[in-house]
Amino acid sequence: MQHKVDQPLQKYESVFSEGVGTLKGHKADLKVKENCQSSFHKLRQVPYVLCPKVEAELTRLEKDGILSKVEYSEWATPIVPVIKRNGSVHVSGDFKVSVNPVPCAQQYPLPRIEDIFANLAEGKHF
Repeated sequence: MQHKVDQPLQKYESVFSEGVGTLKGHKADLKVKENCQSSFHKLRQVPYVLCPKVEAELTRLEKDGILSKVEYSEWATPIVPVIKRNGSVHVSGDFKVSVNPVPCAQQYPLPRIEDIFANLAEGKHF
């Protein structure tokens, strides 16, 4: 039984490895609303007691290649520090005020469960 579990884990080792993964070779194509304006929001005050932890986390994210410093940008969103159970800090962006209102929503409606069951009603093998 353990062999059946270990085999896919070894085959797809990169998927189950620790750390942050990367997606290379794909380019995002986001459609935005016509005449949208760039949105620059100033930072929110971080509690003084969290400043060293937030600074350390931002430095780590930059060192790991997840974030990069920029001199100028027309887009900016405030960060939100979240304290984890172990006392460390997770830094997240509050994109609801900057980026989230801009993209055109692509609709991919999910089928209703009633429709799925109706299609399966005459089935003999599942």
